[in-house]
Amino acid sequence: MPLEEALTLLESLLQQQYFNDLQEQIFRRCWNGETYAVMSESMGYDEGYVKDLGAKIWQLLSEALGQKVSKSNIHTVLARYQRSHPTLSEPLIPSPLLSPSLSPLLLSSPPSLHPTLTDWGEAIDVSSFYGRTDELKLLQRWVVQDQCRSISLLGIGGIGKTSLSVRLAEEIAAAVTPIHFVVWRTLRNAPSIESLLADLIRVLSHDRVQENDLPPDAASRVSHLMEYLRAQRCLLVLDNVETILQGGKYSGDYRHEHEGYRELFRRIAQTSHQSCLVLTSRENPKELTVLEGENLPVRSLRLSGLTGNGSKAILQDKGRFIG
Repeated sequence: MPLEEALTLLESLLQQQYFNDLQEQIFRRCWNGETYAVMSESMGYDEGYVKDLGAKIWQLLSEALGQKVSKSNIHTVLARYQRSHPTLSEPLIPSPLLSPSLSPLLLSSPPSLHPTLTDWGEAIDVSSFYGRTDELKLLQRWVVQDQCRSISLLGIGGIGKTSLSVRLAEEIAAAVTPIHFVVWRTLRNAPSIESLLADLIRVLSHDRVQENDLPPDAASRVSHLMEYLRAQRCLLVLDNVETILQGGKYSGDYRHEHEGYRELFRRIAQTSHQSCLVLTSRENPKELTVLEGENLPVRSLRLSGLTGNGSKAILQDKGRFIG
């Protein structure tokens, strides 16, 4: 069976499930008979890490097929399955909306038709939302059309950064867009970078990758997260970023215990992927300030106070005021 037929068959088998980009590379190389040692050397990953990802591939396929699948028997198992289910191997018409770097194995339907998956964490209720129409339209364009990699929502405390970030995420999740996953998290309690990365990877892997499966160091976890940000188009929102930053004359620098966030923000802003990070903060991390520009994939929006109509709407909801 040719490799592309195998990928088409796997797409039918896995349906809404998918491999990330690195796992697909490993499957292709396994199909062509490469050893894990050769793969790890040519791909630049630790051999144990590649083996672990390979094991997850075989586990996923074993569950889908109802029999044990391994690197050594994958050709035989899929050929036997194809003979007993011939219609599953019919080629699918590729969608023009799919990124050229994505195979049908990563997305089982065009991104714009995919239901957007969401994980809201401790997002606040924004059913009562006032004004900010222009800001919402601008941010939606930056995320969906301009495909910005990093967007900073900046402003003083109480200006409405959190509410705007939640409303933006809700509207993108509810609309027909290529965004596959929306994840909203608060840094109000200043979580360690390691725990935040483990949480994001767990969510984006649909709970298939737990913290015990990950390397302990933050840099390796950032690399692992980047694979998911390349493989599917995600919107990540991190609220209250100022809690991990120093204030005063060190504005924009990180607290000593949160230096690991620098690598996360730098990698998201500088490396190629198809996702977007939106952060809210009273101040912008220095490395993002240096990288931003009006026509660049790193941008910021500083919020001012509400217009007259927005302010009036708040007062009307509060009730009657008597002077």
